[in-house]
Amino acid sequence: FTGTITAPEDVVNYKIGVQSGTVQDGWLTDNLITPGLMPEANLSRYERVDQAALDLANGRIDVLMADLVPIQAYVAQNPDLMVVYQGELSTGPINIVLPDGDADLKAEIDRVIKELQADGFIDALAVKYFSE
Repeated sequence: FTGTITAPEDVVNYKIGVQSGTVQDGWLTDNLITPGLMPEANLSRYERVDQAALDLANGRIDVLMADLVPIQAYVAQNPDLMVVYQGELSTGPINIVLPDGDADLKAEIDRVIKELQADGFIDALAVKYFSE
């Protein structure tokens, strides 16, 4: 890899891989391809992120844009890969829908989610299911 990536827009001159239908796919399409800043031919979409990581390791793409937790797992397994930029493309919420007015259930769900985040369980799930 030669070059510098200090912002997501810096990827326009590279062959990029993303998992199809992800936030990264949508961001690249909406912000770089649709406005004509990057040719669509430079974007490769994969069914699974591990397929993109394999193509990155084998030089078929230059850059992989994906969620950090699964990428950290790939980098740990492959010393030839490195994370060169970390940032947020979307701050959209993850939604859990509850019956209106069920404050007790909401409080319990909030407590459990915080506990699972604190002990690393949610990150471990991300590695397990998004790294396959």
